[in-house]
Amino acid sequence: MGDFILQTEPVDLHHHKQSTKVSYLQQENRQLNEHIADLEQMIRLNKDALRVSVSTQYSKDQSIPGVKNYYLILEKLQQENMKLHGIIEKLRKDRDLAQSKVNSYVMMINDKVLGAYFRANL
Repeated sequence: MGDFILQTEPVDLHHHKQSTKVSYLQQENRQLNEHIADLEQMIRLNKDALRVSVSTQYSKDQSIPGVKNYYLILEKLQQENMKLHGIIEKLRKDRDLAQSKVNSYVMMINDKVLGAYFRANL
């Protein structure tokens, strides 16, 4: 019986390490999802600002000096939106990679646990 405990200790330690990695990756995945949601909200707000700016711009005379500022604002917001879209895509790729790592670790843990179980019961 003592041999069984000694044989399973490394498996338990390995299982604990893998579980820790899985927990870390799941937490990272949740944080990436939250960050993506924040960035998407920023894009929505920027689009709203663009709409307000454009509607205000068309309601005023083109000769007013403030119109140039509207164009600058529109350009900056568009640049920011493009940048945010790029960040979102990168975060989505990171999230997908983290999720695939989690799935891989879960499968490895299951294989190790099943292997240890079958070796112990043979």
